Amino acid sequence: MENNQLKYHQLKNKLIGEILQEAGFVNSDQVAVALMEQSFYTHLKLGEILALHGWVNQELVDFFAERIQLPPKKEAKKIGEYLLEAGLLTEKDIQEILKEQHKSGVKFGSLAVLRGCIKQETLNFFLKYFTNEGLNDNHLQYKIRTLSKQSKFTNSHKNTTHNDMEKEKSFVTSSNNHRDKQSLNSKHTKNIIDNQELVEDDLESMTWLKTSY
Repeated sequence: MENNQLKYHQLKNKLIGEILQEAGFVNSDQVAVALMEQSFYTHLKLGEILALHGWVNQELVDFFAERIQLPPKKEAKKIGEYLLEAGLLTEKDIQEILKEQHKSGVKFGSLAVLRGCIKQETLNFFLKYFTNEGLNDNHLQYKIRTLSKQSKFTNSHKNTTHNDMEKEKSFVTSSNNHRDKQSLNSKHTKNIIDNQELVEDDLESMTWLKTSY
């Protein structure tokens, strides 16, 4: 409980811009732009301006704004519940991650990062301020194994494709050579026929000469 109280006060003392930046949702330049615009549009909150730019979702801004006003609970929720409340995960995402977690044994938050649902910065932020879980790097080992399998499959596929291309190239070359031979034979046959016709013409000419005399 004391740990939750400490986290709550640490989070409550932060401005919404700091929270969103530390969690990896916006960068310092975007916060600076929003602060400058807030000086002109004083009726708008910083989070609202960031949301109007499309840099964050309003649902996410509301989540943090409400969360820093709520007193800490005795028991922290699971990381997936917080990510769902913040609009960072859907029910479908959670179910798919839970299935993968059952197969691999990798922590929920780590799988959410590996699936591209959230950034590593975001996971670290939620683990630091919202849960009592520690960040385990077993997702890195899982990622290495996964990438290794993908690399082996890709190389195998490339080799198969290369061999198929070589076979096809050899077949095309053989076909071209065969066609060239046929073309040469055809030309040779045509030359023979042409020569025969010339001989016949010469013979006819000679017959005409004999008849004339």
